[in-house]
Amino acid sequence: MQMFKIVSKKRGVCLKREEDKGICSGDSGGPLICDGKTYGVAHVMYDIAKCTFLDIPEKVTCGRYSTVGVYMFICPELDWIKSYIGSAPDRPASCRA
Repeated sequence: MQMFKIVSKKRGVCLKREEDKGICSGDSGGPLICDGKTYGVAHVMYDIAKCTFLDIPEKVTCGRYSTVGVYMFICPELDWIKSYIGSAPDRPASCRA
């Protein structure tokens, strides 16, 4: 339920599903980079066939067409991150777009 709230509040980014591609066990916290800019961190996988979220550390078959990677959109969280990690970069212009 908590994961649904994150995605429904536009804090989750889902990628297009492709066979043999996507996040897998051990990828949690890894970056989602587009055009050289970080937009999110790997969070969980969503099984479309079962309509359930799968924790990345679970033993799941990675790269299945029936799963999609869900990344946490970091722009809304940057101020919070900066409050704990003073050396974190300032909010980039791409977050204001």
